[in-house]
Amino acid sequence: MGSRLTPSAFRRTLFVSLAAVAVVAASCVFFLARHRPAAGSVPGTPKLYTPAIPAEPERAPLPAPRDAALAPLLDRDAKLTDRVKPDVNSGIPKVIHPEDYPLLVAVLTDPTDDDTARNEVANLLQRSKYPGLADALCEVLDNSEEKPRFRSYAAQHLGLLAGKQEPQMNTDERRLGDMGTGGLGDGETGRGGDADRGRRGDAEMITARLRQALSDRDVPVRREALLALVRKKDPQAIETAVAWLQPQTRNQKPETVVVDLAIRCVYELGLREHIPTIRKYARDPNDVVRIAAIVALSQWGDEESRPAFEEAAQSKTVRLQRAGKAALERLGKPAPQPGTAGN
Repeated sequence: MGSRLTPSAFRRTLFVSLAAVAVVAASCVFFLARHRPAAGSVPGTPKLYTPAIPAEPERAPLPAPRDAALAPLLDRDAKLTDRVKPDVNSGIPKVIHPEDYPLLVAVLTDPTDDDTARNEVANLLQRSKYPGLADALCEVLDNSEEKPRFRSYAAQHLGLLAGKQEPQMNTDERRLGDMGTGGLGDGETGRGGDADRGRRGDAEMITARLRQALSDRDVPVRREALLALVRKKDPQAIETAVAWLQPQTRNQKPETVVVDLAIRCVYELGLREHIPTIRKYARDPNDVVRIAAIVALSQWGDEESRPAFEEAAQSKTVRLQRAGKAALERLGKPAPQPGTAGN
């Protein structure tokens, strides 16, 4: 049987053991303190950093406009509800002082500004018949920093201008021409010819830019361009509408689909020869495309599409139901079959 430690021996052993542990711990702390690596420099460990968030560029405030009514709209630091009020059209019917045009154009062409405020500026410039509006809208379309949404707004406004830039003199211009040149509408005192040529040049520039937009990188811009050119019955727009009517790649993202617009344009152009192609879309899985086909075919009175309209009228989708029922109403009751009259 082994010998047992006396209490005093046990205390001495415990004290020595604790002292040894303390010495080892102190040595470890000293070693680590001398050889501790700098923060982020542990081998094999990437430095951690937080990228600086770029601050929004500070915009110098615009000079005060001569027309005080424009001040809220031009204040880019104000709340949108203060800039664009419900009565903005009646409150600012048009630009009074020409020196205020550059301030409005600065807002219109600023991609960092609010889209709604910029759109109201474009509307104001439209109402004021600002002669430099087409150039400002083209600047927006050509700016790589612009987002698709406002670029489509710019294309839409350009389309509105296209419908206004017809090379025809108004009554006042004809009168000026008659007074100066005996009805020739040109010459030193007759301004009719100059104005006519100016509008013709603007119209050609706008049409050329809209044609270019038919192949734009942003689908919303393409759509607005096609609509504008179809209203002018532009030959290139007609070709484009027919081309877009052809079957597209399946599994397209909804925002890239253009067939619905092509159907609408082909209908507005009265191209009935494409009815067989449009019939194929009367049961399309894309509801927007399907409804566009149903509307066009029913407005054309296409009796052959009645079964497709009846299917849509029974759909569980509300908007398809409405489109189908409206189409059937346009067609009216089916014509009696031969040999069934009077039964």
